[in-house]
This record gives sequence, structure tokens and C-alpha cells, in this order.
Amino acid sequence: MFIVIVALGIGLEMLFRWQLLVVFALGIIFLYTSRKAGISKKKQRNRLFLAAVFILLAVLLTTSF
Repeated sequence: MFIVIVALGIGLEMLFRWQLLVVFALGIIFLYTSRKAGISKKKQRNRLFLAAVFILLAVLLTTSF
């Protein structure tokens, strides 16, 4: 029983790290795509805002756990 609990804990930790990487990667993607030429200023602002939100979320999740 103890081994199952430890394995589950390790699995959840690995899943959490993957989610963190995905959130951070989404932030970087939005940051990169907001700099593309030919995009309207409103769309560019929205993408920069989303990038900031995703990166901030990743940082907050890292520091809270």
C-alpha cells in the first residue's frame, strides 16, 4: 500500500511539472506570436496580455509549491 501511495505521489508531481511546462510554453508562444508583422494592435495587445498571464501563472505555481 505504501509503495502505491509513493508511486501515485511521484506520478502527480511529474504531471504537475508537465502542466507547468505547458503553461510556460503557452506564454512563450503567445509572446512570440504577438511580435509577428501584419497583426493589428488590438490583437497584439491581447496576445501580450495572455503571454503575461500564462508566464505569471507558471511563476506563481512554481513558488507556491
